[in-house]
Amino acid sequence: MAIIDTLPAVNVSVQLNNSFRDSYEYPDLTPYPRERYLGGVERVARNYIESQEGTEFCIHVNVNDEPSIDPWVYNEHGLLFFLYIDGIFMGKRFCQNKDFNRGDWHFTFSSRKHPNEDRSSLVESRFKFQSIVTVDDEPTHGDFRRARDLGIIEVKVKLGKASAMTTCRRRRNFERDFREPAVDSFLIPEEALKGRPIYHGTSSVAFHFHTSLFNQIHSFTAPEILPGGPPRFNSFKTVTGALLATYTFKYRSKGNPEPMPQRRSVRFDEPYTVPRFEDLHQYEIERLARERLRQLRDEKLQTPSLKKRTYDDYCDLTQIDEQPVRPYKIIKMRSGHEAIDLTGGY
Repeated sequence: MAIIDTLPAVNVSVQLNNSFRDSYEYPDLTPYPRERYLGGVERVARNYIESQEGTEFCIHVNVNDEPSIDPWVYNEHGLLFFLYIDGIFMGKRFCQNKDFNRGDWHFTFSSRKHPNEDRSSLVESRFKFQSIVTVDDEPTHGDFRRARDLGIIEVKVKLGKASAMTTCRRRRNFERDFREPAVDSFLIPEEALKGRPIYHGTSSVAFHFHTSLFNQIHSFTAPEILPGGPPRFNSFKTVTGALLATYTFKYRSKGNPEPMPQRRSVRFDEPYTVPRFEDLHQYEIERLARERLRQLRDEKLQTPSLKKRTYDDYCDLTQIDEQPVRPYKIIKMRSGHEAIDLTGGY
């Protein structure tokens, strides 16, 4: 469960459908691009979670009715929650003051709704972890963009305001081409991943078809032109405001190699052992290599200290010289004593 200290009333969590509790979370300390938040106060929660092949999951959002959210949730003002998985928008929900029930508001993102290929019915598909298959193809710009956001579940909280119900006219054309985002495509060039330890993406498994309801409301022939123009419908709109908080979950597989840290309890009775190089995972080897390269670079930039000269550097006490020693000039003083001339004028 991710909770931001400056926004304690809101908590977001990811739950695997094969478990009755929230998934384990590990802090994500990697650098990330900064964004502009309301009031210049950054409200961010970044964590790792464990992903399992073929496991369905859902995202829980819970808001407690506390005085800390009163400046943002009142009358027609509220909080807008936007869900992005692998960089693709999956849905949004609006939390207003009237929506609180017994002191809290909660919603679960577990699926997405979209038309099928021939647009004959609506399909509701649950979120599921799916393995990624790397290929040796030349990556395109789209592959790099997709790999950049792969393996990330992100919930953005923004300020919202409900506008009045408006009556609009809209002409529906069900014969136009419809393209779904490539959420179930897991063939990606290996070069696009750039060595990142990502082995899972999010797919969707269809479990229900709204065929009868969809066929009753929509016709797949050319729209009939009715007197008075296209039919009217009521539209509920929300105005999106400033960014309030961001909750990010990077899902990583638990296997070999291990891309996420291990939860390990320390026992003080067991001796300390240094791990072998063969037992290290690839991401640990790369981290150690970067640290060693940085250490060598720092040592190279440091200026070497000057060597302190000693008496031996000026006078050879061994009397073993490669070059013949220049004889001294001995002069005789008036007092009769002999002296060595050090003036160098000889």
